[in-house]
Amino acid sequence: MGTSQQVTHGPTTGQSWVRPTLLGLGLGLGTIGVGLMVVTGAGLGLRKAVTDLSPVLSVTAEAPATLSGMPGPLPDDTVTGELVATFTSSDLTGDVQVNPGARGPILSDDNTVIAVDGATGEQLWQHQLQNWKAHLTPAGRLMTEGWDDRLVLSPDGTAAALVVLGEHECVLTVLDGLTGQVRFTRSFPCHKERISVTDHVVVVGRTAHDIHTGEQRWSTEDSREFLPGTNTSSRLVVLPDISAADDPVPGCKHCIVTPVPVVSDQDPNEVVAQLDRAVRNPPEQQLKLHRGWTLVHDPSDGSNSWVDIETLESRQAPAGDPELVGSYTGFPKCFGSSGPAQVLDSWTGRVWEAPEADDGVGDDPLADNARVSRRSGTKELTLIRGDGEPLVTPIPLPAPEGKSYSSGSWDIKTTVRTRDGGATLLRWKGESNEEQPILLAIHR
Repeated sequence: MGTSQQVTHGPTTGQSWVRPTLLGLGLGLGTIGVGLMVVTGAGLGLRKAVTDLSPVLSVTAEAPATLSGMPGPLPDDTVTGELVATFTSSDLTGDVQVNPGARGPILSDDNTVIAVDGATGEQLWQHQLQNWKAHLTPAGRLMTEGWDDRLVLSPDGTAAALVVLGEHECVLTVLDGLTGQVRFTRSFPCHKERISVTDHVVVVGRTAHDIHTGEQRWSTEDSREFLPGTNTSSRLVVLPDISAADDPVPGCKHCIVTPVPVVSDQDPNEVVAQLDRAVRNPPEQQLKLHRGWTLVHDPSDGSNSWVDIETLESRQAPAGDPELVGSYTGFPKCFGSSGPAQVLDSWTGRVWEAPEADDGVGDDPLADNARVSRRSGTKELTLIRGDGEPLVTPIPLPAPEGKSYSSGSWDIKTTVRTRDGGATLLRWKGESNEEQPILLAIHR
């Protein structure tokens, strides 16, 4: 785009990435914790932080030989209100997040990551830090403002990147999202380096690594940065500069004035698309992708469109001065200048009119006319229609072991859609100040 750009391809001497190998019990020197992860390939020169900050793996279920695609919409008449399973873990405390992985929900807190089967509620695998001074930092932002996802998943959900923050440096760990096995780790100073992920590469700052092997694919020394978090299958969004005091776009107060280049994840000099009037997501005040989709504005006629960055498909959105709200996993909502808001199902590209009774803003709907009502102080899940009326009989929830509804109740935190239906995260609210358990309700 007229800027001097330097790109280095292939392995570069001095890169501090290593490949870990998971070995069995009783292997002696170099093992850590109960999962006994041994990091090999760097000999005595291996930086101690890599082993200190590497999570320990426990595998409880084998990965399937084949895996179908990520979820599509559920027809309204198939949402039955069935509670398939519940999952809880005493290892998850504090701020627990849930992300939709390829096999089901992936839960995380500051030192633990647990994958759950979306069909059965069984634990698939778990990673846990053994260094009490370390913790998982939001990988999508790495101490920059605006992105708070602890895990960054590849668009197909088969890889998960996490960053462990130690006392003096950070360690990037890329997991196989199906098996939980560690694909590779890489240590680096904890500067404001962002993590960006496609189906092929993990970009740390301005250096891209193969998502399977950790080998360096390219490095650029120009001033460009890439959009943190999950990008698209094969494309990276160049982070737009929104600090310049440009005149706002008439009729679009949230528009980004600077054109936004989209580049190939194999060559950052190959510009494959450009967004001329992308719309900022208010919480981040920056462009945001929803499973590859984003909103753009046309000032010539005031129209708005959802655009898939990977395929450049588009869907018409409400016209006028646009405002974005909604789900962090894939169901954003657009308000125009007048008329009803519109929901985009970014799993499928379908759009529909936003329901009138939307007390679950930010949560994933199960279908056009079915969502979980976000409530506090409840002992059941209520699936509601667009008009706010119950869709099916409320789903009773079990109280935590050793507790009863006479002394507490559940607060609903969020709902995500998975391959097999819905997964709702709840936390117990009791009378004491002690750490309260979480519950993941798997339902259809």
